[in-house]
Amino acid sequence: MARQKNRYLYTAGIFLVTALLALGLLTGCTDDAADEPLDQPMDEEIFDAPDEVDPFADPDDPEMEDPAAPLDEDPLSMMEPEDEAEGFEQARPHLEQQLQQQRQDELLMDHIEELRDMAEVETNLDDPVDADGKMVVAVVNGEHIYDDDLRQMEQQELQQLTMMGLDPDSEEAQQMIEQFRPQILENLIAVTLIKQASVEAGIEVSEDEVEAEFQQYAQQTGGEEALQQQLDEIGLSLDDLKDEIRQQLPTQKYLEQFLSEHLSDEDLQFSEEELREAYEQQLRQQEMMEEQGADLM
Repeated sequence: MARQKNRYLYTAGIFLVTALLALGLLTGCTDDAADEPLDQPMDEEIFDAPDEVDPFADPDDPEMEDPAAPLDEDPLSMMEPEDEAEGFEQARPHLEQQLQQQRQDELLMDHIEELRDMAEVETNLDDPVDADGKMVVAVVNGEHIYDDDLRQMEQQELQQLTMMGLDPDSEEAQQMIEQFRPQILENLIAVTLIKQASVEAGIEVSEDEVEAEFQQYAQQTGGEEALQQQLDEIGLSLDDLKDEIRQQLPTQKYLEQFLSEHLSDEDLQFSEEELREAYEQQLRQQEMMEEQGADLM
């Protein structure tokens, strides 16, 4: 959960759909094993690319078990079980958390779709409307989403592309952002719907809760001084972060409440067949990646 929330720190103000897939509230597990530091599932998520397995690595190479290997490497790629049964048991905690997260994500995305169906939404992406000197790209139940908001999200997507090694000024990166624009707008609409739902539910947060969340961020980054340094890189202050926490906590509490009301412990338990299917799917994905790597050699 700490690792997931750190992503939010670098993109303070990011739209809530990212939070739906990335914040720790989607990975909260009741099983003790799920509290261990596990990695992202290999299934692709909208905003969180899976960790890559080295396509050129030889699984029979004794040097594979490098003590300096990145901690983010997928658990399956780190295993060298003597047999399939042993590999399955080693992967079980990771598989359980993956399936739990998928079930929670599906429930939340279904909820967003329900809110979207009930809402009055008007989009003007191709022809923004001037409202008091600001260009409006969508209206959600009377609330405006501005072109400035969209551009801010596009810049955050460009930062992600830069981290992937793309030149943000390149034609390829610009084309990708252009393709992303409709989905980015839908994400902003989803954010607005969830925020409106939290207001309608009467969810509030206290300053003590805001401070507790802030202190958690500070602790994760090595203290307030280290936190300030990271915020400086994106042009934000500690007060800016507190304001962002103050705005986001009601929606986080709303989502936590929604999950607790709609998911029981039994809903987050999985059969051996379901776990086995997830395990085999990951093995197939790993084999495909290794084959692709071999084709590049």
